[in-house]
Amino acid sequence: MPAGVAGDTMLGREQRLAPTQVAAARIALVESVRLKPGSFDAEARTFEAVFTTAAPVRRWFGNEILAITPDAIDLARLETGQVRFLDHHRSNDRRAVLGIVERAWIEGDSLVGVIRLAETPEANEAAGQIERGELTGISVGYRVDRWQITAVDETTGREDWTATRWALLEVSLVSVQADANAFVRSASPLPATGAAPSTPPRSSAAPAPPKETSMDPETIADGPRGDTPTADPTAETNVRSQEAAVRAATEAAVRAERERVAAITALASRHALPSFGADHVAAGTTIDAFRTALLDRLFDAEATTAIRSTVRIGLDETETRRAAAIDYLFARGLGSREATLSDAARQFLGLTTLGMAAECLEWRGESTRRMKADDIARRAMTSSDFPFLLSAVVNKELRAAYDVAPQTFRPFTRQITLPDFKLAHILRKGLAPQLKRLGEHGEYRQGVVAESEETIGLQTYGIIVAMTRQMIINDDLGAFRSIPAEFGQSAATLESDLVWGKLLANPVLKSDGTTLFHATHGNLANPAAALSAEAINKGRSAMGLQTDLDKKTVLNLTPRFLLIPPELEFTAAQILTPINAQQTANVVPEFIRSLTPIVESRLSLGIKKADDLGINVNGSATQWLLASDRVDTVVYATMTGQSGPYVESEMGFDVDGMKIKCRHDFAAEAADFRGLYRNAGA
Repeated sequence: MPAGVAGDTMLGREQRLAPTQVAAARIALVESVRLKPGSFDAEARTFEAVFTTAAPVRRWFGNEILAITPDAIDLARLETGQVRFLDHHRSNDRRAVLGIVERAWIEGDSLVGVIRLAETPEANEAAGQIERGELTGISVGYRVDRWQITAVDETTGREDWTATRWALLEVSLVSVQADANAFVRSASPLPATGAAPSTPPRSSAAPAPPKETSMDPETIADGPRGDTPTADPTAETNVRSQEAAVRAATEAAVRAERERVAAITALASRHALPSFGADHVAAGTTIDAFRTALLDRLFDAEATTAIRSTVRIGLDETETRRAAAIDYLFARGLGSREATLSDAARQFLGLTTLGMAAECLEWRGESTRRMKADDIARRAMTSSDFPFLLSAVVNKELRAAYDVAPQTFRPFTRQITLPDFKLAHILRKGLAPQLKRLGEHGEYRQGVVAESEETIGLQTYGIIVAMTRQMIINDDLGAFRSIPAEFGQSAATLESDLVWGKLLANPVLKSDGTTLFHATHGNLANPAAALSAEAINKGRSAMGLQTDLDKKTVLNLTPRFLLIPPELEFTAAQILTPINAQQTANVVPEFIRSLTPIVESRLSLGIKKADDLGINVNGSATQWLLASDRVDTVVYATMTGQSGPYVESEMGFDVDGMKIKCRHDFAAEAADFRGLYRNAGA
């Protein structure tokens, strides 16, 4: 059976199974010891405890002894901070983590250590009980890697099994035992016979009863006789034969139990189901019955292996801890109420930005109790956790601001993604050629599909700002929120400038060498007219007369959107949503009143960003446009796998802190003139 199975599940099992079942169910060892209440330091939240001693413990297979030497004890998990202090061995519950084992050392024949409590509601409750001496039971879980028979009682034949190599897995706070001197131990991989066995003996058979002196009823009734009876040699021979038969039966039962446990353990380990095997070992399942149960388990899990694996393995502890910290910092920056926090994030309530920096240092084993604020900020910036948290919060805030930024161009444009920065073709294929009548001999004529193409290429836009250690010390969480929020708003503004800039600049199309809005295209009002139902109707008619690339196929396009500057919003409302609809409906047709108005200030103000974006176009307070949603008008592109701005961070050398870089890859191009109509107004 795998050595790494935690002993917490066996602790509860030993409390409810019969002795023979307990013997068969041992997977990992758990030993109860006593805490030193007087050693509790309330300020440091630490206390000492004797984890285990070298005293022998009576087992059904013999006496169990833990070797207390530096060579015997494996403290590798302790050195990496992975020995947790749990509540009653509940390793599958995050709230059951009460703290961590900080140090452990050997004092004589005892393993002693220091435990530091976590700052959680559960740990605070436990701290009070420990400080008052109400709860002093400590139970440690460990894994035995190597057994050795070190002694045999010549009288009873009982063996001493010494764990010469074992690893400390976890320490738990448990209820005080009724007998204060009793050491209750839980499940373990038991030794087998041999000089250096790996598995202890197991037996499902009850031990042979002690020999008793029997008296017949007559003797009991009459009392002792005057003459001392003489031993019968035949009867003595029968007794010896019976004892030999009992010993043989017991040894056979032990061998059968060992074979059963070994077979079930091997099958369960082969299919990565150690707990499943342990349960059946404890239940006394036969080998044949376990094979059937194992097949059923594998068949049932075949369709959901990935899901079960995720549930069993779970997230990495570092990822879980970081995600909770990110949620807390993000919510704190927004000023969110406590109720909006996840359960995992609540453990950080009350921490400032500097406090979170100190927490990150504690995660990697650095004590910050005597550190100055400046040292905490400086050292946290050089760690891996704190810069990661800041970058993640910045990205999250940036995305939130970007998603809610107002953008008016999306309804009448189309988004594409590009894999790189090379020029790509915006290919608009015309309609298929018209079907033609077959010739005299039934031959088919070859048709030609006309094509039109414009090109588009991504451009990178970005900026860098610094987040200094002064901001961390001053708990300037507003800056951590406002900077990425401004990044997000800036990225959304950039996109709007580029898209509307294409419409206002009236670019030349590569397909025919003519500007986007031109009389030749039939999408430019001449003469211009003020916004009215009649003027809109003329634009609608012009769009309806557009033909496909073959100049023959009618597209029957209709406008869906009315693009106007703020100055024309009132006029558009009078046309599209008249106050007295019953009378006006006879004047303004439904197909005009069904237009969706899009109000955009850039139509009036223009865009004056020649230095930043290379755009310098004028606007007009009288112009208005019509747009269809059935064909391409303007196409905008983003990088594949990155639909919005992206933030990167690095430790600064020229600045005392961390530099944040916001980058956005974006492009916009006019794709086709047929779905657009422009009127300069009057």
